[in-house]
Amino acid sequence: MKKLLFLISLLIFFSFGALAESSKPRNFEKLKFPPLNPIKTPNYEKVTLANGIKLFLFEDNEIPLIKITAMVKGGTINEDKVGQAELFGTVLRTGGTNSMDGDKVDEFLEKIGASIESYSSDSYTTISSSMLKENRDEVIPLFAQFFRSPLFAQDKIDLAKTKMRSEISRRNDEVMSLSRREFIKLIYGADSPYARQIEYDDVDNLTREDLLYFYNKYFRPDETLIAVVGDFNPSEMKAIFERELGGWKNPTPKPQYLLPKIPDMKHSLNFIEKNDVEQTTILLGHLGLRLDDPDYPAINMLSEILGGGMASRIFVQVRTLKGLAYGAGGYMIPAYDHNGAFYFYTSTKPESSVEALKTILDEIRKIKSEPVTDEELKRAKDGYLNGFAFEFDSTDKIARRILTYNFYGYPEKFNEILKSKIENVTKEDILNVAKKYLFEDKLSILAVGKKEVQNDLKVLGNVNLIDITIKEPTPKEVIPEPTEESLNQGNLLLKSVLKAVGEVELKKVKNLSLEGTVELKTPMGPFSMNQKGVVVFPDKAHFEIQTPMGKMEQVLKGKEGYMAMGDKKRPIPESQLTDNITSLNFSFGCPGFLKDFADGKIKAQLIGDREIKGVKTKVLVVRVDDKPIKIYIDQNNLIYAVQRKQNSEEGPKELMEVFSEYKDVKGLKLPFVSKTYDGDEVKETSTIKTYTLNIDLPENEETILNVK
Repeated sequence: MKKLLFLISLLIFFSFGALAESSKPRNFEKLKFPPLNPIKTPNYEKVTLANGIKLFLFEDNEIPLIKITAMVKGGTINEDKVGQAELFGTVLRTGGTNSMDGDKVDEFLEKIGASIESYSSDSYTTISSSMLKENRDEVIPLFAQFFRSPLFAQDKIDLAKTKMRSEISRRNDEVMSLSRREFIKLIYGADSPYARQIEYDDVDNLTREDLLYFYNKYFRPDETLIAVVGDFNPSEMKAIFERELGGWKNPTPKPQYLLPKIPDMKHSLNFIEKNDVEQTTILLGHLGLRLDDPDYPAINMLSEILGGGMASRIFVQVRTLKGLAYGAGGYMIPAYDHNGAFYFYTSTKPESSVEALKTILDEIRKIKSEPVTDEELKRAKDGYLNGFAFEFDSTDKIARRILTYNFYGYPEKFNEILKSKIENVTKEDILNVAKKYLFEDKLSILAVGKKEVQNDLKVLGNVNLIDITIKEPTPKEVIPEPTEESLNQGNLLLKSVLKAVGEVELKKVKNLSLEGTVELKTPMGPFSMNQKGVVVFPDKAHFEIQTPMGKMEQVLKGKEGYMAMGDKKRPIPESQLTDNITSLNFSFGCPGFLKDFADGKIKAQLIGDREIKGVKTKVLVVRVDDKPIKIYIDQNNLIYAVQRKQNSEEGPKELMEVFSEYKDVKGLKLPFVSKTYDGDEVKETSTIKTYTLNIDLPENEETILNVK
């Protein structure tokens, strides 16, 4: 819940900006409304089966639907291996059951318009289902099988692991996502289950046995709560669950459920360099409270006044009065079973980063020094109470809330208790909790933005630079350390390659233009696209590709780059940009790489012989940015293939590009066909119709490198 609220609040303020121009009451705010009708909790039956399963049965006959939500204790805080619970929560459902594999489950549910889903969170795993009343006797027995006999099919484990790798590869692309991730590390500690991140090696180390172990240890009826909502007879539903899950037994002795230790608060000023963004994203905060803390009602009102909306103090100062950002604010987002955190945030121009941060800090100090106004308190209470009704606008929402309260040991009417306490919060209460729980000297501050912002932040103290480089997976093949002999052999072989391709003409090449086609193999089948482009060595290029959806353009300019389609243009993420620049120099038969070698910028190491796709080759290893790249030289001293780790939609992969049909282009031999292999499968085939060397570029070559 806390993650969802935080993301929603950030999306509202960062994506849509603000419309308010002053904190002055507007006409609609002067309207008077009658008190809200009291919230009525629907009648429900609470039943405990003989094996310990707790059932909450909410009969609701308005529409012929049935929804089921189950919570089983055991989540990421309980896992033995990093990523174990996440993988478990995914494959629990996708892996099918002993009686029906995952694909057949998909087909069956799609046919009748039903669903069964699963996922794991911090403390529990959820299995949920939705169905028409008429399909109850088909779907609930299948739903029960995911508790009693999940299959954890290996192919679905592999697919889920591929998705996890893909998520790792893209985790630094979206600035708000990475900012929140790194900020939570500052609050809870990078190794805490509440904050730690999954790496490629963690994914590689997960096995089916790990999922079975997690299942046998934590999936047990005496730690399972199930809420059923919809059009049914409670007695009949109880009988169904007794029949389907009553015989489910606890497989092992009850495990210990230990909460992670949370470190003490400490001040830090941190920066992440990300040059592919236009604004600086700022987050600051420290530990907060549990939801059931006696002081939480007052803290709730404090955070609403300080940063909870367009009329909040932080928003008015940062956005309305100073015009530093479209959005700014903050919340204390509680957790059910451990301390939540205070979050304050904004996104601003690089040059106003320090001023925006200082403005937020000033507002945090001010709210500790004097009581809030009557108007502020009324607005905060009205905002909470008016939104309160939406938490109870469906029986399903009420059932899920009651289920959650039971899971964490809260009173079932906790929200009504909280509502009553918030109604009684005073200005004095807010001042007291502000002094008690807000600590400027213990704030963790994080700024994410362009390089120059780091120097600006130094006026506020020592700046800790956070490295968000994604850890490469441990290589499966150990490359021998280079020796003087292997380097001499490698360099001699590359000199033979230079001679074979045309060293004299290669040294004259400044740019290379091309036209041709690219055929891609996709899940939707193969399709072919026309492409043309110009490469300006060593690190600039402009490509145009005619896709089925329209023309796509890619521009690379050294340390920056972007892609465009139609009227949409976006920067290429830094991680992908580095990969693209490397591709420039190792594509089209590697003229860029060979030019660097001829200029003495690169050394090669000979590591042996190998047959590739039926062709005998000698294998060289060169290192670019400390990453090894294998180059295969055929018996004609031409580059036959290049193998290197590349980012893909499935995470980093060792892909091999094989060159063929070398032809002479004004004294320089270039390949006219290349195929990219993922293992034995051809993923991409590029066929060049024409190469042109050293086309006339405008005096300002940037012209040809811009999307018009």
